Amino acid sequence: NAPMTFRYLLKQIDELSTFKRTAMPIKGTSRLMISGGRNLQDREFIERIIDLHIQKYGTPQVIIHGAASGADSLVDQIAKSKGIDVISEKVTDADWRRIGPSAGPRRNQYMIDEHSPTHFIAFPGGRGTQDALTRAETANLEVWDFKKYLMEDGSSVNIQDAQLDYDRISDLLH
Repeated sequence: NAPMTFRYLLKQIDELSTFKRTAMPIKGTSRLMISGGRNLQDREFIERIIDLHIQKYGTPQVIIHGAASGADSLVDQIAKSKGIDVISEKVTDADWRRIGPSAGPRRNQYMIDEHSPTHFIAFPGGRGTQDALTRAETANLEVWDFKKYLMEDGSSVNIQDAQLDYDRISDLLH
């Protein structure tokens, strides 16, 4: 069970995706919520996964995220570069002081209740990402979970878990 490199997974995704980034697909009906860690800085990987979602469902009506640094910030930039509307729900310092540790989970639930996402993508992250993922599953959103086998720094993956997700997404696209 030798781990494969992160770049190998990207190559697999490239081979799967025939989406041309210059093309703007017809706007779909999906409302996409995305969560990931504050330390995740791999824009290329995040964009490829968003492109797979677009290939499958068309351009989302909106992308919803938690306005944190790292993955959320990159998602915001990518969405805007593709002309996709963005809803960002930031937990402010005042919220953290007033509400305490439940501010993040409350924000995650608010994004689901208020903005009615239909799909959810989890990128590598910590407790906040896991909380959002659990809430998305509870709300019966369609979930693409890339959190479970990628290290937050994108350094390596477990080949068997990666292959399962690759096969699952490939099946979705055919």
